[in-house]
Amino acid sequence: GADWMGWWITPDFRGNGEFIAHAPGGAAHPADIPAGAWRSPLVESELNRPLHLGFVKDMCAESLSAAGTDAAMQLRPDGHTTYDFSRYVFEPDGLHHGKPTFKARDKTADDDAAGAPREVARAPLNLAVFALICVAVGVVAGAVLARRR
Repeated sequence: GADWMGWWITPDFRGNGEFIAHAPGGAAHPADIPAGAWRSPLVESELNRPLHLGFVKDMCAESLSAAGTDAAMQLRPDGHTTYDFSRYVFEPDGLHHGKPTFKARDKTADDDAAGAPREVARAPLNLAVFALICVAVGVVAGAVLARRR
């Protein structure tokens, strides 16, 4: 049905029902799907925001690299296994239901030297760190105001 149409990132084999992320719709290629359109319910509930991940074609090959502000973030879609999509090159690996499939392999220094594009951004500020910063600012502001009296 329509809920199953689109592109899927699975952990190990084509057709696996356990998925890391899904991009619904009829895009002809994963690189046609903008960063932010991939959905990953467990990751998004952990992040408490939409996942910002996409894929771009490498300059000299048909392989893909991760893009988006979450490309280099350590994601745990199943709550246990950690993925950092910026560490992989996704190479063509045949067809599945008439659409190209890709298989991940570890990125090498040669891949980075060849200019494989990827966006790497800092992970969002952890909520606990943010709370600690707010408390510190509040304590400093209280001390400054106390001295003015």
